[in-house]
Amino acid sequence: APHVAGAIAVLKAVDPTADVDEIRQVLVETGVPVLDSKSGVTTPRIQLDDAVTELLADPGPLGPAFHEQSSRSIDYTGNWWTWSGSGPSGGSFRQTNTVGAEASFTIDGGAFTLYRTKHTSRGVMEVCIDSDPCSSVDNTSATRIWRDGVYFGDVGSGTHDVVVRHASGTSLDFD
Repeated sequence: APHVAGAIAVLKAVDPTADVDEIRQVLVETGVPVLDSKSGVTTPRIQLDDAVTELLADPGPLGPAFHEQSSRSIDYTGNWWTWSGSGPSGGSFRQTNTVGAEASFTIDGGAFTLYRTKHTSRGVMEVCIDSDPCSSVDNTSATRIWRDGVYFGDVGSGTHDVVVRHASGTSLDFD
């Protein structure tokens, strides 16, 4: 519908880094439920002012839970795109082939697990917690391994800034 396309265009102008999944989520969460009396289906009516406010709001740190790579709490710098398929968690992951590209976020807690894809064409990522020390994590494997977790424990209580950087290799997948 034209009004949906217009709303997406406005939200993309407000936050050019927002992907389709983020924009859809914001439109659904901020929409006013409307019941179609003929079909019995309830759908959200777009509230663009609320969607803009929500998109601009600071989503805060990631708490103890499972978070997808499309979370608004994760910022990406460099060239990243979304790859979709049956292997990754939630059906998609973010990927980059740009050495130096980063994904950054803040956690609230003393430990976390990063999920990635391992494969022959993957390389090394650096994971930096509160600036240093950075850990190098090898993502290469003779066979493809989906949703492979790397645990970072005992980082201390409270909030911590985390940067995941593509250090070397053909690509990095952030699942």
